[in-house]
Amino acid sequence: MLAKSREFDFSWETYVRRRITETKKALACEARSPEEWRTWRDAMRCKLLELLGPFPLRRCALKMQVLEEKRVRPKGKGRPYLQRKVVYFAEQDVPVPAYLLTPLGVRKKGKLPGLLCLHGHGNGKDDVMGFDHGDEARREHIRRLNYDYARQFGERGYVVLAPDARGWGERAHPDVPGRDRCNIAFLKGMLIGLNPLNRNIWDLMRAIDLLQSLPEVDAERIGVVGLSQGATHTLFVSALDERVRVAVISGYLSTYERLVLDWLGVCGSQFVPSILRYGNIGDIACLIAPRPVLFENGSKETVIPFDGAKKEFRRVERLYEVLGLPERVEMDVFEGDHQFSGRLAFDWVKRWLG
Repeated sequence: MLAKSREFDFSWETYVRRRITETKKALACEARSPEEWRTWRDAMRCKLLELLGPFPLRRCALKMQVLEEKRVRPKGKGRPYLQRKVVYFAEQDVPVPAYLLTPLGVRKKGKLPGLLCLHGHGNGKDDVMGFDHGDEARREHIRRLNYDYARQFGERGYVVLAPDARGWGERAHPDVPGRDRCNIAFLKGMLIGLNPLNRNIWDLMRAIDLLQSLPEVDAERIGVVGLSQGATHTLFVSALDERVRVAVISGYLSTYERLVLDWLGVCGSQFVPSILRYGNIGDIACLIAPRPVLFENGSKETVIPFDGAKKEFRRVERLYEVLGLPERVEMDVFEGDHQFSGRLAFDWVKRWLG
């Protein structure tokens, strides 16, 4: 008897979903005590570093140079600050452009907390600074996403560093019509085993080095804030670098199943190969413990699945309860889409960094 084609499922999608369903996450965080958590943490961090690939073997000199500077005196209650465009080196042949905001009169106030403000897709560091360059579409993009949080934190008296990630802003890849530049960056880098996420994390570790080297910054009070891909970078650098004392992760928390399989809400440059063999986004977030972390997620999200955010947050929240530190984790569920809320974030950072 001849079978009909419709009796078979030829789909790669079905095959992948079935294999994912069958795969047990070998390093999911199920700690029931601080001792179990410490054992899990060490194992998961080692595995995550293995999956991301090796970082550069040594730190080069930062060699920070100032390209531009001006004094900014905001209208209203915002504090004045010195805005500098700087370049520093993450690797010997890798310059990183960034904006550095330093409150004026800093010598009278003593050492201040330092804050990395990380951008997502768009126009790089210009977005988090609120620079639209007279373009109405960019102005509306910044307004809608409440995207200029680097400027907002600068006006609140923090030493702010806002760098361009690899592939964005002044470090942008050439556009290829009809193709996602992030996926192109991933494919090209992986030809020789270079994961763009790995190198962006490394750049942020060097950014922390830079903040800690500044005489006006308290090296023990460093925080990170980011939206979208900036939230991805905030999650990973906070999980892997314990110098980060507080994190605000806006518009990223979910499950990889919902984020990648269902919504395609993540690009190649935010990807960790084989991650679901070992854990999920919530497990990476658990590596931030016991340090304070705030998650922002809009109830009307169209980029990050909100149901996945609630599920993973509960897992992270349980760990902080096990550690006896429930006050150090919180979720700002706001009525909005994919944007920086700030409703709790500014007070959260002030509470834990001062």
